[in-house]
Amino acid sequence: TTAQRMLGMRKSQRQLAYSAILPTHPYASWQRGSDEQVNGLGRRYFTKGTDFSKITDEQVAWVESRINNKPRKCLGYKTPAEVTTVALTP
Repeated sequence: TTAQRMLGMRKSQRQLAYSAILPTHPYASWQRGSDEQVNGLGRRYFTKGTDFSKITDEQVAWVESRINNKPRKCLGYKTPAEVTTVALTP
């Protein structure tokens, strides 16, 4: 089951999988560390002041793909996409 696979993961991998499922709560900054990290990665492509009404869905999808396929040290140099796929595969 998904729960059994998640128990076999490292803590950082479980946290990522849970964050894909569970939203963070307002004013709970300790829950948003990874959110802020991903926001920073997104800022590399869309700088402050970007008019998002001029950004296409294709551009957003391209940035999402780049972020989700970037290996992370905290995931044992696996990508978030790889970890999520393993966690959610029956």
